[in-house]
Amino acid sequence: MMTDPNNPRMLRFIREGIDNRGADSQTILEFGEKYGLGLALDKVVSERD
Repeated sequence: MMTDPNNPRMLRFIREGIDNRGADSQTILEFGEKYGLGLALDKVVSERD
């Protein structure tokens, strides 16, 4: 799966994982490492509201 912060599928995958407390930690770490974890999580949370 692409780890592009603008990829809606990736954001949905992470957001659903966080919501279900079952996020794939490896995917989140890879996403965060590539784009900055704070930025990645901010983007996910801001799109959730």
